[in-house]
Amino acid sequence: MEKTAAVILTYNRKKLLCRCIDAVTEQKDVCFDIMVADGGSTDGTEALFGAEGKYPEVIYYDLGANMGSAGFYYAIRKAVTLGYENLWLMDDDVIPDETALKQLLRADRYLGGRWGFLVSLACWKDGSLCKANIPKNAPLRFVPVSKKRNLIPVKMASWASIMIKAETVRKAGLPIKEYFIGTEDYEYTARISRRFPSYWVTASRVLHAKDENIKADIIKARGDRLERFYYLYRNDVHFYRKYGLQGRVYLVLKFVYTFFRIILFEKGNRNGKIKILIKGYADGFSFDPKPDRI
Repeated sequence: MEKTAAVILTYNRKKLLCRCIDAVTEQKDVCFDIMVADGGSTDGTEALFGAEGKYPEVIYYDLGANMGSAGFYYAIRKAVTLGYENLWLMDDDVIPDETALKQLLRADRYLGGRWGFLVSLACWKDGSLCKANIPKNAPLRFVPVSKKRNLIPVKMASWASIMIKAETVRKAGLPIKEYFIGTEDYEYTARISRRFPSYWVTASRVLHAKDENIKADIIKARGDRLERFYYLYRNDVHFYRKYGLQGRVYLVLKFVYTFFRIILFEKGNRNGKIKILIKGYADGFSFDPKPDRI
């Protein structure tokens, strides 16, 4: 029987992490372990684990520093090294339904193991689709959800709740750790789906407990969250320029759209945000990291 691990990436969100672990623990009719990969939290997260902690059964892996979403590079590598064959990956603000994992494993059996990644359907607090987690089939094309189909072919997806196999990691490699944060999930799932058919498993459902049901928006970003948009734009350019004309059209449209939104709607830090946009795009054309393999 293949060993399964629920792999949760966290950083300084102790309360959300507890909600996530509690929901993962309540999964029905499945056998699995839980591994938490912690990007050097300073809010007491480490005390939750070990013999004296709230979750002594959870495997705790301290990354030592905040790796952003690229922490999945280290978490995936660790889980494969520990001998897990099925890796159920999620962020710490994801609250899965009690049958979320069961539905992913059911899809695995139905497909005979012939798939690259399986992604759950992520909803927001009001029950609507989480806008940040709708899979894509192309740079400009999000996949419409169908009430009549449980398995919908997709090409790119986010980390909200994804299952991959260790065998796939060995063949397709690891996420690009140099991305740090932004587009690393699209790049990795696109790399996988180029080799193996991949699916949106709409019967597997999770709540993504984001503050707002929006995609990444530099207009609303403030403080230390602004820096991540530099990485997002840089990584977008590196990733989408590989899609030829279609990718370049996407990049131009996104740049023009973002630039004029900053001009029209940003009042407090217009010049700073324009600089982030331009620098991210400019650096993306010389940025060329390569994926590592196990």
